[in-house]
Amino acid sequence: MNAFYTILLFLFFCYSANAQWTRDGSNVDLTNPDDNVKIGDGTAANKLDVDGDIYTNNRVLIQKIAPAFWLDETDQYQKGCNFVLNNGNLQFQRRAANFGDYEASFARFFLAAPPNSFVLSSTGNIGFGIGNPDEKLHVDGNILSEGDIYSVGNTGIGTTSPAARLHVAGNAIVDGTLWTNGKIWSEEVEVVSSVTWPDYVFENDYELMKLSDLENYINVNGSLPNIPKAEEAEQGIRLGEMNAKLLQKIEELTLYIIDQQKQIDELKSKIDK
Repeated sequence: MNAFYTILLFLFFCYSANAQWTRDGSNVDLTNPDDNVKIGDGTAANKLDVDGDIYTNNRVLIQKIAPAFWLDETDQYQKGCNFVLNNGNLQFQRRAANFGDYEASFARFFLAAPPNSFVLSSTGNIGFGIGNPDEKLHVDGNILSEGDIYSVGNTGIGTTSPAARLHVAGNAIVDGTLWTNGKIWSEEVEVVSSVTWPDYVFENDYELMKLSDLENYINVNGSLPNIPKAEEAEQGIRLGEMNAKLLQKIEELTLYIIDQQKQIDELKSKIDK
């Protein structure tokens, strides 16, 4: 009799356990969609909790609006990261300690379809806006930097074979200051300067220094008037300003020569008489 009740009790428990599942062909479904499933020790806290490794030789499909795949260091949803698919873009981000919050300095990567893609190739090249990056960093578009950019090698603009620290194949416009501790090789340099061009030397009211005064100035200062001395030039000169000063001296020298020629012609005239 006891064996009979034991069998009935066993069948009751088996029925109760199987009542949560339905089988349709090769599929096994939960009868109550609100129930959780636990594989391994413990109690299920989510729809599917696995205490152990998961192996599949096929795909894992997640179908919902903005599906996410979470990787957590602990079982408290802390110090983890996630992969989120949002409007066809794959986003990777690190999560802060509280569920749903993110650190202000977390790292994010967005993967989208070209031409707005981010690609990390099998060769270690990184591409932005291009599907097949040819270099370690390949950007098809504009680059905005709010800090310094350093390079220990040659940098080429318009050329893939730079022969100098900065090699520009084409025109270069510098709207500011260009510092170099070396040489600049160029077929042509155009300097736009705000310095007044010394055409005023040829005005009738321009006072040309007497040659005797010029000689005294040179003897005292060792340089021409309004021309920087050697120690000043070693600190750097402005091309536009310096060219204007040199042109001023050339024009003054021209006036001196014209005046001397007049004096020579006058003396010759007196001698001829």
